[in-house]
Amino acid sequence: LGQLDDLLDYFDRRQGGASLGGPAGPRIARTLDEAAVQPGHLSAMIADRARLRVMLASVARTFHVGPLADCFFDPATALCLKRVTTPDPAQPLTALCEPTRCPNACITARHRPAWERAAADARAHLRERRISDLQRQALQREL
Repeated sequence: LGQLDDLLDYFDRRQGGASLGGPAGPRIARTLDEAAVQPGHLSAMIADRARLRVMLASVARTFHVGPLADCFFDPATALCLKRVTTPDPAQPLTALCEPTRCPNACITARHRPAWERAAADARAHLRERRISDLQRQALQREL
């Protein structure tokens, strides 16, 4: 139920004009936009909350909250699973998440502070004179 409540929060924010980033952003935005339009006499009629819960239930089952991105988990495409030998994992391995590359990752404004902290840390490390050229290049690439 918590996953569905979180997804309804996604829906509300999307209806308020929020954008979704990350590789899964366009797919999830499309799903939320489609759920906002109920087929019937009025093409732009907003669905009520109970109907939204039903419409988004299948997406909510795949939803996992993460620190840098939320995961709409599909084991077939999850990059976090490409490096493990666990047969048929039932959930994502968030410690191995690659939020800028994984097709299941969706980045929202809620994730922004974590990204900003990471960028600030990288800039602080770049100010160090003792780091190697390879480390400096890696940090610059990350930024």
